Amino acid sequence: MTNEKAEQAILVLMRHAARDFSDDGLSEEGLRQASTLGGTLHARGFPEPAIIESSPKRRTRATLKSYAEATGQSIAINRELDERARDESVQDFETRVKNFCQKITKWAEGVNDSNERSEAAPRARVVCSHLDWLEAIALFLPSDDNDLERCEPWTPMAIRVYRFQDGVWRRQQ
Repeated sequence: MTNEKAEQAILVLMRHAARDFSDDGLSEEGLRQASTLGGTLHARGFPEPAIIESSPKRRTRATLKSYAEATGQSIAINRELDERARDESVQDFETRVKNFCQKITKWAEGVNDSNERSEAAPRARVVCSHLDWLEAIALFLPSDDNDLERCEPWTPMAIRVYRFQDGVWRRQQ
């Protein structure tokens, strides 16, 4: 990894693993999927330490659990990442997602300013959420995704990795 890339903020957006519909947890398949997360991120050269964030739902926390334990990090529960509530208007939901976009962009700008950042400060962020939330952020995140990429399906454990450069989240393949 070049020094320039080492200075860039990295964002991983992911959907929770396969759900067990009898409760809010993961199915057996979902548990298997979640157990591979650390290897998947390691294979992509994902750095540590990272900020690991989850919606309050049990299935998102369970998806991140083995990765957080393996890296010795904790999972921050963030209500902004929750799926749309039944009593929440579409406008309120979209505002919540847009606010999160602004917050992570400000965070990334701080990470990319190497004069104000310590070496131990997290420059990476793993965000685990739900289908509706991920579909919304795909529309609002200032990224270089084209219209087709923004509409790609978010299957269980789908992962998209972005690097922040020149004020835009650039998708990594």
